[in-house]
Amino acid sequence: MSRKIICRYCKKLFTQSPYHPHQEVCSSEDCQRRRKREAVILRHIKGYSCKETAEAVGMSNNATRKAVHAGLRKAHEACIWEQKNTGTAKCNNSKTSNKAASNK
Repeated sequence: MSRKIICRYCKKLFTQSPYHPHQEVCSSEDCQRRRKREAVILRHIKGYSCKETAEAVGMSNNATRKAVHAGLRKAHEACIWEQKNTGTAKCNNSKTSNKAASNK
């Protein structure tokens, strides 16, 4: 049975999916993007386990792994774009760094 709840990000009322009884976030792109960003931060910056991250953002373990992977891929693509267009990048390509370190 569907029920109306308040989105944890945009604070708007939405109808919860009958297939996802623990849904806390509406389906707007902005809220989904924020949830995925939060998953990447919790998993890779704060060091949460996959299970802890999933519980914190309200996703299944599998959905959390996919969201984190997609977020990291997007960040890497943004880094490459910045490097190509400005000649510098704020991020560090680990493959290049590891090669450079091993050649010294």
